[in-house]
Order: sequence, then structure tokens, then C-alpha cells
Amino acid sequence: MAALYAAARAGARGSGSSQEAAQKKWLKARNERCSKEDLRTCLAQVYDERLSALAVAALFRAPEPALTELSRQDSKSASLYQAIYKYATINAPDERIKAVEPLIAQAFKAVKTGDQAGPLDDVADAHTAASSDPNFAKFLDVASAGDYTLTLPCAALVQRPGLIDALDALYGGAIDGQLLSSDCDTALPPLPKLDELVSAAEGVQGECEGTIRFSLGRGYEKTLVEIRLHRTDLWQAKALTGAASRFRAKHLAQINGATADLAKYYVDAFAVSQQDAQVDAEHGVAAAVAGAFDLCESG
Repeated sequence: MAALYAAARAGARGSGSSQEAAQKKWLKARNERCSKEDLRTCLAQVYDERLSALAVAALFRAPEPALTELSRQDSKSASLYQAIYKYATINAPDERIKAVEPLIAQAFKAVKTGDQAGPLDDVADAHTAASSDPNFAKFLDVASAGDYTLTLPCAALVQRPGLIDALDALYGGAIDGQLLSSDCDTALPPLPKLDELVSAAEGVQGECEGTIRFSLGRGYEKTLVEIRLHRTDLWQAKALTGAASRFRAKHLAQINGATADLAKYYVDAFAVSQQDAQVDAEHGVAAAVAGAFDLCESG
């Protein structure tokens, strides 16, 4: 754990992460839970959970120990993590396909004939799946909807930005809630004021009905990742209207605090000018609030 934690702390961009807070939270939960359960059984479970998360976060910094741990826990999914690493780190297309195809061939065959294979109708084989960002992203989602347990390393999104398509909704229903997510919330530097604002906006939402809420929620989670990765090419500036506008009026200080923190983060982590960072942060915060209110109103 110490080795994986040290590698994971560097973060997806090498500019820091939220792993220290996550580790402290895990230690507290470990002590509370395992003081009430069979100690040996509990410790084995909670350590495996944390080691798995750290291995995903450390995959691009320390691939050998990370893959060893992922393989120990789930040998079936480990080859897909190795494929993700190679896909994101090999630049030459032919070389990348040659490296990735054999790693995903067995899984592709399994998911291609499975119940959730619909999104792969236009992806003929493992070679095709390894040939482009949209195809590889789609394959990872369909695999995660089946029997493969995956988390998309945030570092893969940094090194191969097109893989963010893997965070899209695919099915338009409840199964979208089962697709792989990223670990960008812990693999990037902390943004506590943005997190507090997002939590407040989510907290005033009513109970959403219908299975479309899973697809809407997935789109919202993707927007939050885009904001953290400064993907201004993907998120849209939104005017806050209706309930979202009223929320803004009541939480103006919180919104201003989140905007200031996000702007500083953009300057420090992405070398954006102060003026551009302020504009980008205002748009990002508005997109985060609007997304929270779209969860129910659009459904």
C-alpha cells in the first residue's frame, strides 16, 4: 500500500492529487468498520478495496506494481487495464493496435456476444476496437456493463483526451449507471469549495423518477470531470434559469468561492492566464450548477 500510495499521490497530471484526504478517510472508515466486524475478514476486504483504487491511480506512474495488484485481485480485468495503459502511452497507431489487440481479444469476443453488445454493432473485432479513441472507449463501456470491473484512470484521460468518450451514456437507461467511471476526483488536486457547491446543488434536488435519470447523471458526472480537466472544448457555458437561478442568488458567496478556487487551479495546473482562468472558471461553475438542476428537470 505504501508503494502504490506514493505513486498515486503524484496525481494524473503530476501536479498533485486528493489522495492524502482519501487515505485519511479510508483509515478512519477502516478503524470504525473493523472494530465491529471479524478483524481478519474485515481487514482483507477493506485493504483490497483501497489497494485496487490506489493501483488504478498509480497505473501510469508505477505500472508494474499496479498491474501486479490489479491482477492479484481480478485477473480477468487486469489485461484490460494493461490495454488501457498501452493504448494511452503508445503514440504510433500501428504499434498501439499491435500491442492492444491481443490484450482485449478475449474480452471483446465475450462482450460482443453478450446481452449488452448493441453499442458495438459497428465495431467488428478487437482490431477495430483498438484502432480509434471512440471505438476503444465504447468497448471499455460495454465490457464494464458485462462481467469486467473497471475504473478509467484519470491519467489515461490526460494522456489520451479522446478516451473521455468512455464517460458518455450509451444505453439511455438504468444500465448507464453500471458503466465505468474515472478516478479524477482523487487523481487531481482537491477543489473543496467546488465540491461543497456541487453537494449543495445536488442536495436541493427532488427524487428523480424514471430510468433516464441514470443517463442524465452520467452526463453530469462527465461534465464535472471535464471541468476538472479544463476541457473547455467540451463543456458549454450555460445561463442559469428557473430554479438554478434562484439557487445561485441564495448561494452567491459559495459560487464566488468555488469560482475563485477553480480559477486559481486553472492558473496553477494548466498555465492559463488569470483573465482566461476567471472566465473559464465562471463557465465551469455555471455548468456544474446547471447540470445538477438538469438531473431531474430534464428527466
